[in-house]
Amino acid sequence: MDKTHQLHTGIKDIIQANGVEPIRNIQLANILADYSAYDEYPATKVVLKDVLTNGFGQKIYDAFNKSGKSSLAEIEKIKQDYSKTTKFKKDVVNYVFDSICYGLGLKT
Repeated sequence: MDKTHQLHTGIKDIIQANGVEPIRNIQLANILADYSAYDEYPATKVVLKDVLTNGFGQKIYDAFNKSGKSSLAEIEKIKQDYSKTTKFKKDVVNYVFDSICYGLGLKT
């Protein structure tokens, strides 16, 4: 992979190529490493892996599959629930969740 991405554009490209399935598990984090998507903001790798290994990727997937484009409010609630259970910096958590929402086409 010779093209580098920011986290949000990497997620969007992966979803466009593979569908929404990758947000469900840790493979997303590994694919993004191949995209060099963590170069700009390295802390996002740790947060994204934690989000995915603790089932929050699955929760986002379920919310998106249930409500589609109107799932943003539910994903915001998932983000708040995650923020309450983690010690990661809020700005990094927000960036990771916002990047996933961008990849899903929920944010621009």
